[in-house]
Amino acid sequence: MIKRLIFTLLAVLSFVFAADYETELDNFDKNSARYSITEKNEAYNAMQHLYINSIMNGNDTLKYEALKRIIQISKELNYDSLIYEKELNTLSRLSKIETTVNSVPKPSAQKSETLVFIGDVLKVEESENIINKETPKWESEPAVSVAATKADKKQIATLSNITQNNGSIIFSFNRELDENEIKTFTLKMQETIRYVYDIRALKGDVANSINTSLKDVRLSQFDKNTTRIVFESQKEIKITQKIVAKQLIFTAKEFSLSSEKNSNTPTIKPSFKKRIVIDAGHGGKDSGAVYSKYFEKDAVLQIALMLGKELENRGHIVIYTRQNDKFLKLRERTKIANDKNADLFISLHANAAPKSAKSGDTKWQGIETFFLSPADSQRSKNAAELENQSDVDEMDFYSKNTFLNFINREKIIASHKLALDIQQYILGSVKKEYKTVVDGGVREAPFWVLTGAQMPAVLLEVGYITDKTDRQRMFDKKFQQLLSNGIANGITSYFAKNN
Repeated sequence: MIKRLIFTLLAVLSFVFAADYETELDNFDKNSARYSITEKNEAYNAMQHLYINSIMNGNDTLKYEALKRIIQISKELNYDSLIYEKELNTLSRLSKIETTVNSVPKPSAQKSETLVFIGDVLKVEESENIINKETPKWESEPAVSVAATKADKKQIATLSNITQNNGSIIFSFNRELDENEIKTFTLKMQETIRYVYDIRALKGDVANSINTSLKDVRLSQFDKNTTRIVFESQKEIKITQKIVAKQLIFTAKEFSLSSEKNSNTPTIKPSFKKRIVIDAGHGGKDSGAVYSKYFEKDAVLQIALMLGKELENRGHIVIYTRQNDKFLKLRERTKIANDKNADLFISLHANAAPKSAKSGDTKWQGIETFFLSPADSQRSKNAAELENQSDVDEMDFYSKNTFLNFINREKIIASHKLALDIQQYILGSVKKEYKTVVDGGVREAPFWVLTGAQMPAVLLEVGYITDKTDRQRMFDKKFQQLLSNGIANGITSYFAKNN
């Protein structure tokens, strides 16, 4: 019924909206060739908004026009437009529009622009100094061509694990790499330098928790055959690499964890109060994950109340989405955070192994911290599906992939940093007494409870309720207190580093 009312309202508004979008499309066509980089990004966002409106209004004509321009501006900014191209081709066939993606104008060369990274994506930006003068080979060729013919004949490698030891970051693969399967280049920007490594390999199901003294370290599946590692620094650093058996080892003095990162309690305190929303997942008619008489909703509520007291003792303002056994829809939870103008949103949950998992499999144990992003592994997808199913009607209003296109990149980066700090300090706290706690790492997944948050937001899985050891711990007061201390320490560390 709510959906019908919404679409009725949209139909009424569509007459007013039509004139606006026609003007916006006309302005784009007249002025796009003269846009600066900032204006191109603004135009890209504007076309995406038209695209969303076309879906909400069921307007295929508008969708077609918006998609054409999204693809055009994506190519000029070097954004990935493959999803849009496929949709445009599908729409063209269904509506018999005699236009293909190939008819979209190609961007003209601009001498004052060059390729730089925004997040993990190459984009066009006003001229910067690229340290490597030669254009990277992958810029004009498919990623599969980065390796020599000999390497191409090998089965593509898969990254299986990441570890750190004495100033080294060790990437383990399922087979030994060849030197010609690794391509590197360096990008010097106004305030940072990015050291980029493209590896002919699949990223695999690995956590992205890498802690260094650098500004940032990112790992992503750049395309279907390329795993990209980016080390971002505010000054020039020396990184050495070597292949030892099935491991690719990067070494730099900046990879050694500082004493502040190794300590169990942050040494710097935030200088002022923060407003933190604590969301105990599920509740009421929604029990969450269940094992016999043990309910996820009960464990996370106990931890949420304990965490709230700990944060209040540190001077923060704590807001709960629920303090008792009541049901809340996903959108209501982040609405509370937005209405209260919160600085952080922390959602607490317990995980469960899929039915197909073998009994005693250690893969389905441990503490994990998630931030919002499209899932990049089956494990992340399993966790997201489990938590998302409590409010399916809310999610169906927009298609999942479409909604994820509108996630704010800056919020993702901030949430990732928060997740890294929280995971690190949780482990430092609970391992004092529980040495065998499994580190599930920091992961990304499309948790819908996080989508509406306008502030950095993370979802914490405190363990697997289907695992006997994890289950006993999450209902144990001592473990809950150590867990709460670790989360609070991670939050303190995040504020200390990012204020």
